[in-house]
Amino acid sequence: MKNFFAVSLTMIAGLAILLSATKSDSPNGLQVGDIAPNFKLQNVDESWVTLDDYPEAKGFIVAFTCNHCPFSVMYEDRIIA
Repeated sequence: MKNFFAVSLTMIAGLAILLSATKSDSPNGLQVGDIAPNFKLQNVDESWVTLDDYPEAKGFIVAFTCNHCPFSVMYEDRIIA
């Protein structure tokens, strides 16, 4: 049993080192300061919202919540602006 534990721990540590060593040379997505491209998201009332719908906006907050989480459901009315 001790041998199995030692081998398992060594394999997990090796896998963690291997996965942490893989790094992408070119990051995907936007960088800080980039202008966000127009995208479309479904609102909580099932309507669709795009950035172009608010041309005078100075910024946006996008909140991703889980509709199965009781705390998220409880706070949904507070999120709706």
